[in-house]
Amino acid sequence: MRNEVIDVLSEVFRVPTETLAGDSSPDTISSWDSLSHLEMVSALEARYGLRFNMREIQAMDTPERIEAVLDAHGC
Repeated sequence: MRNEVIDVLSEVFRVPTETLAGDSSPDTISSWDSLSHLEMVSALEARYGLRFNMREIQAMDTPERIEAVLDAHGC
């Protein structure tokens, strides 16, 4: 996994980086709710200089899927 993605998730969800795995999700991170999901999207957009569409935003529910969306953008 990209360190940048893990850093963003750790900061937004206020969890240690070592607790995050590729399959971490709202089911495994109690602080990952709808508001923090939008904060995560905003932080990722700022970090990578991107704008995600609604389908991408909804799909980004694990670090692995976030990376797939970033890959689709050529990041």
